[in-house]
Amino acid sequence: NKNNDYAQFAAAGQGFGCFADCVFILKVGGKIMFAVNDIVMYKQSGICKILDICEKKFGKETRQYYVLCPQDDPNTTIYCPIDAPSDKMRYLLTKDEVVPFIVGRLDKKI
Repeated sequence: NKNNDYAQFAAAGQGFGCFADCVFILKVGGKIMFAVNDIVMYKQSGICKILDICEKKFGKETRQYYVLCPQDDPNTTIYCPIDAPSDKMRYLLTKDEVVPFIVGRLDKKI
């Protein structure tokens, strides 16, 4: 049962993200790790799909990158270093996560 799995991970302080069907995410050293086909919000480009995770050499340095495709510009490819600050990319909230937040905010104003 995914809800029980979520409760166990939440109680253990582990990360968890959702899109459509629930997907567990991995935290390594306090950093969220995403997977291929995850849908994320990328700070500079909005909603993106992770197409691949690869190793690339730009300049003299070889690093691992998430390969992103922005939803509103499918001809663009973005390479986001895996070791970049984690505030650049985050999971989107699901309807089930957003609605209680909105209802809670509305209840406070009434």
